Amino acid sequence: MGCDAQGNNCVLGGSGGPNQRCTLKTPDYSSCAPPIDTKFEATWGRQGEPCDPATNKMSGCDFVDVSLVDGFTLPFKLEVLSGTCTGRVSDVKVVDCSSLSVSQCPTDDNLGAGPINMQAFSPKIGKPVGCYAPCLKKIDTKWNNFGAKGKSRNDPDVTKYFCTTPPETSQTCNAGPLPQTKYVQTVHQHCPGVYAFAYDDGQGLMRCSYGQYKLTFMCPDTAIPDRLYEDEENEKEETPEIHDALNAVGAITLLLVAGFLGLGLAVLGIRRVHGIRFRRSRQHHQDELDVELMQE
Repeated sequence: MGCDAQGNNCVLGGSGGPNQRCTLKTPDYSSCAPPIDTKFEATWGRQGEPCDPATNKMSGCDFVDVSLVDGFTLPFKLEVLSGTCTGRVSDVKVVDCSSLSVSQCPTDDNLGAGPINMQAFSPKIGKPVGCYAPCLKKIDTKWNNFGAKGKSRNDPDVTKYFCTTPPETSQTCNAGPLPQTKYVQTVHQHCPGVYAFAYDDGQGLMRCSYGQYKLTFMCPDTAIPDRLYEDEENEKEETPEIHDALNAVGAITLLLVAGFLGLGLAVLGIRRVHGIRFRRSRQHHQDELDVELMQE
């Protein structure tokens, strides 16, 4: 959200999907956003084919997974409109995480070193737009997460929050500090049945007969500006050329006005030309944005 016309340079999202600009600039993802996005993953079966685990005929099965293991951004709701989905212990008709918002992200969680804010602040707007899971809060340095500098998922004080296998197992992970974190408790409260960490006892991967689904992402509770940030960057890149044009106009204004009204009004004339140019530029981008929103 808050992206340019090509879906890049976003306020929320932009963590490094296929062909996103941040991966073209830095293939190691270092200039991308932290990968804390709310995740929905699915592998679709073939219509008319069987979905029968008893006979190992699975080509007609859909496999659906909702995971908040890395963090979350947008609240959502998944509804099974047709077909049958089976979780770990029962059939599933709806996964309702509509009340899970960034405002519920813990600001005083404990990852072994005292209270820590789990909110992810976008450097573009200086406001929280997501929530780190304990694992990424420990190791991902993006967006000024300085506490993760120099950390690795294999560090002894990190492994128990990452549940890396080996050395962690389901038993040691669930007996460790991770399930007791406020992040995990918040996910369980507002998004029941969804993975909050790797060995969580949520429903996890669902196996579904070929069906139809409705996935709704709700708006974030942090206002995302309409500004097209890529356009803003282009303005900055074009600034020297714009300044050259303005200087030329300013010079003509200076010659015409200074001879009659003095140097002070000439400077005022330059400033007025400069101000009009950039007001028109801002208005131009706002008009483009309004049209795009109406088309959608």
